[in-house]
Amino acid sequence: MRELRFAPSHNFSKPFFTAISLLREPLETFLREVHPRPSCMITDFCNWWTSEAARELKLPRFIFHGPCCFFILSSHNIYRHRAYDGVEDEFEPVVVPGLPQRIEVSRAQAPGWFAGWEEMQERVYRAEETAAGAVINTFHELEADYVELYAEATGKAVLPVGPLSLCNKDAASRAARGKASSVDEDEVSRWLDGMEPGSVLFVSFGSLVRTQPLQVIEIGRGLESSGRPFIWVIKEAERRCPEVEEWLSEGFEERTGARGMIVTGWAPQMVILSHPAVGGFVTHCGWNSMLESVSSGVPMITWPSFWTSSSTRSWWWKF
Repeated sequence: MRELRFAPSHNFSKPFFTAISLLREPLETFLREVHPRPSCMITDFCNWWTSEAARELKLPRFIFHGPCCFFILSSHNIYRHRAYDGVEDEFEPVVVPGLPQRIEVSRAQAPGWFAGWEEMQERVYRAEETAAGAVINTFHELEADYVELYAEATGKAVLPVGPLSLCNKDAASRAARGKASSVDEDEVSRWLDGMEPGSVLFVSFGSLVRTQPLQVIEIGRGLESSGRPFIWVIKEAERRCPEVEEWLSEGFEERTGARGMIVTGWAPQMVILSHPAVGGFVTHCGWNSMLESVSSGVPMITWPSFWTSSSTRSWWWKF
C-alpha cells in the first residue's frame, strides 16, 4: 500500500514565493540606478515576477534551471500537452509526450511544478514564454538530445553551462561547497590517502532524503559484509533513532575498524569524490550529486528516493 506524505516545508513554500515577488519594485530601483547598467537578467524560473521587471527595463531575460534538462523537458511537455487531463487515478502511468524514449510516469510520481497552485503555475509558465532563453546546469555531452528537444519545444536558446560544481577549482573551494562540513576535510583526505586507488565506496543520500531506520541498519550490514573500505554519511536525525543508535552501539565501528569512516551530518562531498581512492558512489540521484560524480569520473550505484519540485513539495513512498 503506497502512502503519500508531504514534507513539512510545503506549508511554508507558497508564502515564501509570494513574499519574494514583493522584491520586484526594489529590484527595478536597483537596476535603474546601478552602473554599469546590466545587459541581461538571469533569474530562477520560479521568480516569474522578474519578467515584468525585465520588460519595464527592456532587458533580455534568461531563465536558470538547476535540475537536469531531461526533467525540465518532461515537465514542460507534460504541462503543455496537458498529459494528466482526464486521468483520475494519481497512480495511473501516463506516457510523457515528446521524448525519444517511451517514458511513463504517474501524477503521484511527478505532479509538476507548483502542483496545486494553479494560479502561480500559470504565471511561471507565462513568464517562461517571454524569456529569451534558458540557462541550465547540465552539459551538452551528457544530455545532447534533451537540450536540442527542449530548444525545439520552447523555440528559444538553451545554454548548457554546467557542471556548475566545476567552478570550485581548489581544495578549499571544493570543501566549502554546500553547508559547513561536519568533519575535518583534512582528516578525510588523510584517511583516503591511506587507501588503494579506486577501493573506497562512498555512501551518501543528500540533504533531503530520510532513510528509514531498518534501511540504515541494512546499509550498514551490507558495508560490513562487503569487506571494502567505505565512507558512510548518516544524517544526525537518522543516527538519533533508537534502533540505529542501539545497532551502532553493538560494535559496528569496532568490527569495520580502519576500513570504515562514518560521517554524521554534512560531508565534504566534492573533496571525497575527487579523491583517486574513491571507486564508487551510492547516491539518491540528486542532480548536483550526479554531476559531481560524473565530473569526477566515479561510477554510481543509484537509489532514486523521491521526486521534488523546486522545494515546493516533496514526496516519498512506503511500500
